[in-house]
Amino acid sequence: MSGSVYTIHMHSREIIKRIEAAVWIRIRGKGDHHTYKHLDNPLLLTLVHPKQDLSPGLIERLEKITGLNLRTK
Repeated sequence: MSGSVYTIHMHSREIIKRIEAAVWIRIRGKGDHHTYKHLDNPLLLTLVHPKQDLSPGLIERLEKITGLNLRTK
């Protein structure tokens, strides 16, 4: 499916639960954007919440930054 856009049916609520369990701390949230920080990682995560379907690229990027496998239960 080259060139097509598809989504992974994963709610931002589930992503937030997993990153908070991995000790990412919400440092700010304004409107529908929540920003998280981890003490051992210099990068910040910003998620749109609430959002039902997240793009595969966003999921992959979050996995790379956090070191978590977010697509498995």
